[in-house]
Order: sequence, then C-alpha cells, then structure tokens
Amino acid sequence: MQNVRQKSPGIFLVTSSSTAFLAHCQAKEKLDLQAPDASKLSQEFLLKAASAQTADAVSTLLSQTAHSLIEAEKKYRFTVEALIKLLEYHLTVLGNPAEEDRVWDIILQGRAGVEKYEKHIKELLMLYSCVQKLVDASAEVAFLAGSEFTSTSLGERSYNVQRHLDIARKESQQMESQLRELQAHCIEVIAEHAKKEELKKKAEDEFFGEDESEESETAKDNEHTEQEQS
Repeated sequence: MQNVRQKSPGIFLVTSSSTAFLAHCQAKEKLDLQAPDASKLSQEFLLKAASAQTADAVSTLLSQTAHSLIEAEKKYRFTVEALIKLLEYHLTVLGNPAEEDRVWDIILQGRAGVEKYEKHIKELLMLYSCVQKLVDASAEVAFLAGSEFTSTSLGERSYNVQRHLDIARKESQQMESQLRELQAHCIEVIAEHAKKEELKKKAEDEFFGEDESEESETAKDNEHTEQEQS
C-alpha cells in the first residue's frame, strides 16, 4: 500500500491509495449537528438534567464505596480464617516450647492484621453512611425536579447495594463467631495443659525431694554407724 510521500518541505505527493481514502471519507454521510433549540431549554428541563447528572455521580460514588467495603470484608474474612488455622495449630504443639513461641508470634501478627481490617471497615462504613445520605438527598431532589424515573432508579440501586453489603457482613459475622468459639476453646485447653504441667512439676519435685531425704537419712545412719564403731 502506498503512502503520502513528502517531496520537499511543505509539499506532499498524494498517491492513488490516499486519493481513494479521501474519496471514501467524502462519500460518507456527514453528521448533522444542530444547535439546541433555546425554546426547549426551560428551567424545568435544566433542573431535570442537573438532577439526573447529580444522581449519576452519586450512583457512581455509591458503587465505588460499596465495592471497597465488599473487598475489605473479603480480606477481613481471609485474615480471620488464617488466624483460626493458626490457633488450631497452636493447640497441636502444646508442650513444645520452641514451636509454641514461634506460632504465638505469628498469631500476634494475625491478630494485628484482623484489627487493621476492622478499623478499615469501620472507616468505610462511616463513608458509606455519608454516601447513603447523599443518595437519599439526590433521589429526593430528582423527584422534586420532576425526574421520577431517576429518583426510582437511584432508590433501587441503593437497595441492591445494601443487599450485597448485608450478605458480605453476614459472612464476616459467621467467621467472627467461629473465631470467638475457638478462642474460648483455646483458653480452656491451654489452662488445662498448664494445670497438668504444674501437677507434673509438683510430682517431680516431691519425687526428687523424697530421694534427697532418703539419701540424707542414709548419710546420717552411715555417719552414726561410723561413730559407734570408732
């Protein structure tokens, strides 16, 4: 395919292919752009248009906020699930001090991660609360401006978003419930293990204490015997 070639500065040679392209462009139907009819730009029309644009902007903000919340809930559940697995593993290594300490350090990091996402979710919920107020206000403005369809659409959008957020929050609450139950179980198991270790240590101390007493008595008897013989 031939292209436009430059013979000298400011002078271009148009090839046959370029001519065909220009002819094709000229043959296409041109857009009929007309200026808006000023008589139709009434105050009512402008109010409807402005309220519709505002509703679109608020709807976008609502979607983005809801998406951020749902993603934060997912990350929060993932972190809680990881913490649950760590706590379950910690119960299996009781009696192994080195592994207990290593796992416990990781558990502390996991708890810090859970707290971080809890804080992030609370901040997003505050933002979402403000966005909801904007949604309600925008829907009311659109209705009063005569754009009932825009008002209804925004209300339906808000309802659907809230439904998805409720589902995400419910899943997180179920995971939180599992974590609380496991933590209570861990406290019981660790307390029982500590009690057993204490009894074991006490028994060992008593055992070695008796051995020392017997050795002491034997030493005294031998000393007494030696004195009698001398």
